[in-house]
Amino acid sequence: MSEICLFTHDINLYIHNFFFSTISHNVMRFTLIYIVGMAGALCGL
Repeated sequence: MSEICLFTHDINLYIHNFFFSTISHNVMRFTLIYIVGMAGALCGL
């Protein structure tokens, strides 16, 4: 479970960079944030 949480943290950092550097691709960005949010909830974040 800890590996998933660490992986989620890395993806979360990537998404934040992606979020602030990209104006388009709103649907993909929202989907990635939603998936990471669900994974974070599973890790109790």
